[in-house]
This record gives sequence, structure tokens and C-alpha cells, in this order.
Amino acid sequence: MAPNVLPIRILFHAIFAFVYVPTIVLGFNIDHMDGFLALAPLIGLGIMAALDIVTIYRQVNQRAFLIIEIIVVVLMPLSVYPIVVSCIYIVWTASFFNMIHSCYDVQGVELWPKVHPPWCNLISFIATPDPEDEVKSASLIAATVAFLGLNAAFVSYICITAIMDKARGNKFLPTYPGESSLSSTGPHKRWRLFGMQRTPAERAVVVRHCADYIFRHSFFRKHAFEPTVWAIFRGIFAVYSCIGLLVFSAYSSYIEYQFYLHRAYVVNDAILSSTNCSMVAADYYITSVTATIMADDTPTFPTTLAVVSPGTYYTKKGSGTWYHEFDTTYPPAGFEISWNANDSVLVWVTMANTVGFMNSTQAILTSPLILAPFKQYTISLSMMRYIIGNFWFLSYRPDFIASVDSASGSNVSVATFSFNTFCQAIIQRQLSPPSLFAEAARVLSTVGGTMASIDGIFALLFGRTIAAILFGQSHFPAFPHKFAIPRSAYAHRAPGTRIVSPFGLLGVVTHNRFKRLIHQQYPHMQGDIDRGGMAAYISEVAIDAALIDSPPAPRSTTPIASSRIGDVEEGGDNNELRADWQERELPPIIVRW
Repeated sequence: MAPNVLPIRILFHAIFAFVYVPTIVLGFNIDHMDGFLALAPLIGLGIMAALDIVTIYRQVNQRAFLIIEIIVVVLMPLSVYPIVVSCIYIVWTASFFNMIHSCYDVQGVELWPKVHPPWCNLISFIATPDPEDEVKSASLIAATVAFLGLNAAFVSYICITAIMDKARGNKFLPTYPGESSLSSTGPHKRWRLFGMQRTPAERAVVVRHCADYIFRHSFFRKHAFEPTVWAIFRGIFAVYSCIGLLVFSAYSSYIEYQFYLHRAYVVNDAILSSTNCSMVAADYYITSVTATIMADDTPTFPTTLAVVSPGTYYTKKGSGTWYHEFDTTYPPAGFEISWNANDSVLVWVTMANTVGFMNSTQAILTSPLILAPFKQYTISLSMMRYIIGNFWFLSYRPDFIASVDSASGSNVSVATFSFNTFCQAIIQRQLSPPSLFAEAARVLSTVGGTMASIDGIFALLFGRTIAAILFGQSHFPAFPHKFAIPRSAYAHRAPGTRIVSPFGLLGVVTHNRFKRLIHQQYPHMQGDIDRGGMAAYISEVAIDAALIDSPPAPRSTTPIASSRIGDVEEGGDNNELRADWQERELPPIIVRW
């Protein structure tokens, strides 16, 4: 792992920039003070860039530089602590308020500061976001998860890789020419942070090694013939597309979570046509009338509030509830509500197999009829059926026939109700509680559709999908040069820019069989790839040719030499062979581990 630590660190630094720059913008959108505090990550990003530049231009103590880098990475989340605290406020509101209350003593109606932990002063500078602002809330959650996860991933990668290399007996830190003396240890060894400046040749080796790794193994991957600027622009577009998907996913998940948390119901309406009212009402045997006066949002039941019906059809049960049961005829008897007060009356009329009290399901899930005082009403009631799991009930909606003022000098209000027997069409409303699985599936479908749209636009612009950019890999060197490694050397270790083989997942399972048959039917394809022919171009930009890599050849004869000798036997120029072989001769290996 040693030779690739430097380019991997550079890639991590680029990802840190992609994540923390939008975080700074988000900080200014929350509050200007939070935005100025969020500028601190720029210092950390500057230190990372300086470490990379110095490592390329000078011989340095790799161990010391890595320690400095880890310290910077660990401290960077502290510079955006307002965003972290805002995320805690959104997700764990109750815990946040408990934490705030621990900073104060309650005396009367005022809060007086007491001796509190130092973090209380830090929280006082934060402008807590509005939880109703769903877009900003989702952005805060996504930003917090992104930079905390990225920091944890970097530290975990360094630690795990170092432990694995130590267990295997390999060196973890890359050793470039002249650097071994900087980190040497012993009683007479001198510790240094910087060494001599690299020569142009040494610097070129480091730059080419990093560039070749970055442009073959990261989201900046490119083909040898593609411009570098184009690859960088495409990689940035792919990364920010994924960040946008992350924010959108967090937003969708947050909305569905709030929907599930508040126990809202999913509504599905249907119309029952050509229906007889008595048939619909036959399954219910209790008719309930619930009435109350709302004063200061508190239900009250004054003695003047009464429900009058012919022959005492409705019986009072508790405060504000009248009911009648075991009547198989439809419609039920009409009734009157009278009250002597200056407040409005709220009325629920329902039919079910239970009495409709104020706290009953049929009263909680339906809107009441509101009657203003000092009026004389004539109202017709039309049914609407509700279904909640195994519980069914009818709720009656009002149709006002007449409404006149009460007689002069009278403060008595009366509302006369009758049941409509014309049921040509009845609305049936089915309420189902949210399912966690259904909500998760809805989020996945929404995010998946958005991702498909973004991926389609990306493929239209760049000719490759986002997945190919983020997870693919180029077969051949990103920068063709005189001392290029033979193309066949890459075929067996690079999976290409496609995630799976052209034969699908089943082709991966039957990998060895496909390889054997391809070698039998297309014996000259690998040679064409080694010579840079049409097969090499197709393998690089279109189809993953990892299945057709040739078996390891004897050391005395390389695939390139064999193919070129065959050309000479067919009349090729031996001087051309010698010149081509000299061009492909590898330079001395400088990077050691």
C-alpha cells in the first residue's frame, strides 16, 4: 500500500474540499455568525494543500506529515460545530432543550444564568434553525453526516491500512529517494521534518505516479486521449451530483420520518355509487351526537346545552354526548340542539358500533360542525364512511338548508337536524397508518427516479454514467509516454470502467469458463490489445475485456515480443521491432516500499 498512500491522501483532500466548501455556504444561510465560524475549515484545507505541495517538491518526513494531517482532520469538525449542534437540535429536539436547560436555573418566570459548563457559551452563539424549514433541516443533516463520515473514513482508512501492512510485514509510508534518513530512528539519528529539494527527475516521478493513480482509480478517471481539464470537470460534476442526491435523500427521509413520527394517516378516497343509505347504515347500531362549547380551546358543557328529540330518542351519556342504539330503521330520528351562550358550538354526528365520545376515534378523526350563536339553523346530514383497519364508522356532513338570526332580545340558539335519505353517491375514506417499510420504499423510489434522471443527463453530456466515473477504472495509463508499461500488464488487474462484466452477474460466476472459451475462439484478440489496435480501443472505452487477458507468459518471452516476432516472420521490419522494444523498455524503478 506504501506507493499509493500519497495519491490516496490527495484524493481525500479533494473530497474534503468538495464537502466543506458547501458546508461554509450552508453556514452563511443559517446565520452570518455561523458562516464566519464555518470559514475555519479553509485553514485546514490550506494546510492539506500545503502538505501535498511540499511533499511533491521536497523530501519530507512522511511520518511527521501524516501525524499533522490526522490532527488537522480530527480538528476540522470543531470549526463547523454550529452545524453539528443545529443537526442535534433538529433530530433530538427534546435532548437539545434538556441540554440548554442545564445551563440555567428557573426562578419565577425568568431564566438566570448559573455556573455552567463552558459549552453553554458556545451554544449561545448559535442561531438554531426553524424545524419547519424542511429543506434547510435536511441540508444540515446531510452536511453533518457527510463531513463526520468523511473524517471518520479517513482516520479509519489510515489506521486499518497501517495495521494490515504492519501485520503483513510491509512498509506503510511511501519512501522516495533520499527520504529514508529523515524518519530514521536510533540513538545517534537526527530527526528532520524537511530534506533536500527534489530534482526535476525525482519530482516528475512523484507527479506522474500520483497523476496516474488519481486519473485511473478515482472519480477523476480518464482515458489516455482525454484532456485533463475535461476529466476534472466531469469528476466534480459527478461528485456534486452525488452530494445533491445525498441532500435530497436526507430531505425525503426526514419528511417521511416526520410523517411517520406524527402518526399521520394515508388517505384513500373512493365513491360508492348507486347505493342505498339503509344498506350502508345496516352495519352500525349506535347513533351518537356529541356537542360542546369551545372556550379558550377547552371543551365545556354548560347546563343550557341540550339535545332534544321526539320521544327522547337520544339518551344522554356523560358530558356532551347523546346516543341511541339498536335501531335497524333508517333514517334515525331528527333532533334539535339548543344552547344559551355567547360561544359557538361544535357538533359531531356519527354512527358506529361504539358511542362517539369526545375522545373517541370517530370524533378525533373528523372535523366538527361549528354553529355560531344567536342563530336558527335547519340542517340536513349526509353520510360519509370511514375505514380505519377493522374499525368502520359513518360521519355525517352538514348541508345548510336555512339560517336566520334569533328573535330580537333572545339569546337562545337552536339547530334542527334531519338525515338525508338520498344516497346516490357516498364518499368512502380509508385511513391507513404509515408503514415504515412503505415509507422506505417510497423514499427509495423517489431517490431512484431522481438518480436515474441525473444519470441520464450525465450520460448525455459526458457519454458515461456516474457509476462508471465513481466506481470504474481505466485499463491503461492515464498519460501515455515513451516508457509506458505494456498494455497487457494492466488487463489482469484493472476491472475497467464498467462495474460488471458484459455478460452480467452470471458471467462473473462463470468467469473461468468464459475466459477459456474466449481464448479458444478469439486467440489473436490479446495480441491486438497489446499492439494498441482496435481491440485495445474497444476494451478501453466500451467493453470490459478483463476476461480475455492472456495467461502469464514465460519470462523469456513477453506478449509484446511474441506478437512482434510474429510480425517479422510475416515480413515485418526487424529494425522497427528493435525500436519499438527500446521504446517500451521500462526505466529504473524509483518508488520503493
